This record gives sequence, C-alpha cells and structure tokens, in this order.
Amino acid sequence: METFFGFAVLVPAPVGALIVIILTCLAGTMAGLVLCVFSLDVTRLSGIAHTGNSADATRARRLVSILGKPHWLLIALLTWNDIALEMLPLVLNTFLPPAAAIVTSVAITLVFCEILPQAFFIQHAFELSALLSPFIRALMWITAPVAWPMSKLLDAVVGDKEAVFFQRRELREVIRIQGEMSERRRRWKRAEVGEGGGESQGNDEEDLTKEEAKLMLNVLSLSESTAKDMVQLPSEIMYKWHIDTPLSPSLIAEVFAKGYNFIPVYEDADDPTNVTQILMTKMLLLLIYRSESDGVCVRDMQLVPLQRFNGSTMATEVFVHLQRISPSIAAITSEAGDKVVGLLTLRTISEQIHETTFQAEMDPLSPSPMQVMVRSWKVFRRMGEYNISVSSRPSSLNTSFALIPTIPAIERSMRRADSAARLSIVVNTGEASPP
Repeated sequence: METFFGFAVLVPAPVGALIVIILTCLAGTMAGLVLCVFSLDVTRLSGIAHTGNSADATRARRLVSILGKPHWLLIALLTWNDIALEMLPLVLNTFLPPAAAIVTSVAITLVFCEILPQAFFIQHAFELSALLSPFIRALMWITAPVAWPMSKLLDAVVGDKEAVFFQRRELREVIRIQGEMSERRRRWKRAEVGEGGGESQGNDEEDLTKEEAKLMLNVLSLSESTAKDMVQLPSEIMYKWHIDTPLSPSLIAEVFAKGYNFIPVYEDADDPTNVTQILMTKMLLLLIYRSESDGVCVRDMQLVPLQRFNGSTMATEVFVHLQRISPSIAAITSEAGDKVVGLLTLRTISEQIHETTFQAEMDPLSPSPMQVMVRSWKVFRRMGEYNISVSSRPSSLNTSFALIPTIPAIERSMRRADSAARLSIVVNTGEASPP
C-alpha cells in the first residue's frame, strides 16, 4: 500500500477494514434516516407532542424541531450519505484490486447500506429518528455552510411540504380502517392469552375502541344528512292534540301510560299535521287537584312555540341549534316550507349517533323523579275517588271523609289561622316581626 487518498501513508489492513465498517455504518444510517425521517407526518408529531410529558411527547418535540427545516435536513443527510458511498470504493482499492474493490463496494452498498438499513429503520422510524436526533442536528450544523444556502434556494423554488389534510370522506375511511385494525389487534391478544388464561396484559389504552370508532363515524356521517333525513316519526302518524282538546283524567292517564315527554299541538282542525306548539307532559301534573268539571283545555296550559327548520337544512346545523334552546325540539318542514313533515329532538339525533335508545324521563318503567310524581298523582286520584264514593253514603263519618278531597282548602285555612296567631302574638308582645 503506497498511498492513501494521495498521501504517502501506510495504512494497515485492519485499519482499512475498520474504516470500511465505519463508512458502511454511516452510509446505512443516512439511507435509513432519509427514508424514515421523511415518512413521519409533522401534523401527527405535533399532536403527539401536545399529549403530555410522556416519552413519546418528548421524542415528538425533538423531531418537530428538526423537520421544521426539511430541505436543510434532506441536503445534510444526502451529503453525508454520498460522502460515505464515494469513499468506500476508494478505501477498498487501497488493499484490494480495482475489480475486486468495485464488486465488493457494490455488494456492501446494496446489502448493508440500502436493503438492511431501510428495512430496519422503517419498522422503528419514530423511535430511531428521535434517538438519533442529536446526531442528525450535529450533521446539519457541520454541513451548514453548504446545506443551508442550498436549502434556502429549494425553499424559494420548490416551496414547503404541505401538511396532510384529510377530507371528510377520507377521514371517515381512516377511522374505519383504524377501528378494524384495533379490533383485530385485540382479537390477536385474546387469542395469545387464551380463553382460560386470564386477561390480556397488552391492552393498549391508546387503541381506538369499537365504540369510539362508531361514534366518530356517525358524527362525520351527520354532516352528510339533512334534517328531513333525521326525522323518524312522520307528522301524519304522530300522537297530537288539538288546542281545544279537554284535559280529562282518563286522557292524562293515557299520556302518562304511553310515556310521552311532550305532546304536539295543532290549531287548524283541517290540518292536524301543522303542529305549531308543544305541551310538556310534566305540566299535566299541575292538574292533580282538578276535576273534570273544571273544564281545563290544552289552550289553558303553558304551551311552548316550535321553531321551524327547512327539511334541506344540514343535520349538523339543526343539532347545534337544538343544544342552545330548551326544550330541544324543532319542527322540520318540507323543502317548500308549507308542511310539517315531523319533529326532531336532540335526543333523537343523539340516539342515532350512539346507535342506541335512551330511556325517556316520562317512560313508565323509568325510575326518574317525574315517574315517582306520576305514581303519586295516580294515588291521589284514587284516594279522591274513594273518598267521594264513601262520602255519598249515609253515615256520621261523611263529614270527615268529605274533607279529604279538599286538602288544599284546609291547608290554606290552617295557614291563615297560623298567620293570625302569629300576628296576635306580635301585637301582644309589642315585638317587631323579622324581615
């Protein structure tokens, strides 16, 4: 060996082999980094970086700072890769014949500088890129005198890389595929553990569950539906009342038995589908102490006007508006706006998003406080009917039984007597009453 890169230096074969190994590792690392670093999405890394102080967040922050200058990074990695690949045959030529040096250099480059590094790096792109980020930054600064001006030129000519932006349909497909992959992974874990081998130890809290994927897909599908598409019960078959309908105990009991939360009310007797107001059924509890002779009609109750939306309105717009009003009920009209096709509630939309059915507050099987009040109302009604029937008998107890249906009047008289007693005490003692 007479010269080494033009210098009259005798380099032993072991030293030359060590230099070849170093150049091979450098070229392989650069080739792997070029592939895996630029396969990472900056948007996804930014999301991971803001998830907290976990190890992945720290790694993501390191990579985001490097990928913020993509052209500088690209030129630096390619420069060191080319330096290593060009030096490799020259070093081999110092202790091998030219033909053997070329063949050996091609074989080493193909296997150890291209195939193996890229196959290994791409499987662990995020971890290896974050681990080698200080080394990458050092290489960028070493090549800065050449790489930085060229990167600025590329920025002006080529421009920056656009962030990945999914359209609604694309995002929905990504979520669907992600949900299927997560479900497949959970099945594999359960199969590895076995049916009788206990719970899986590899449950990943970051995996997308089936319920989460279903909710996100349904929410994205909501923006492709109109308000008319969301209506489940047409106005023609809807249970409704005319505004002059008398409210008898039997009618109220029927409503409570069916579990309606509200009753649509219409004014035009010739067009029952044209509902304009609603009556909340819980308001009917105010009629506990009223009898049929009082002649209470729907018109006498507190009615809520219905806001109307055209059937062509997007379902997301109606959904947002229903969250701002109370009660969350709207009338959906035809596209011409002259006919009510049905009612849409916040509960209906939520049920379609969750693909389930929520138990209504006025459901007879519901343990809600309103149902407790309804059952109490029925007990009061039965007590009143029983006492009226007993008071009609010729007995000395008629007076006491007849007083029971008039409990509100007794309570008012007792309160007046109590107030008078307090007033007499104040007058006799000469003390002022408290504020």
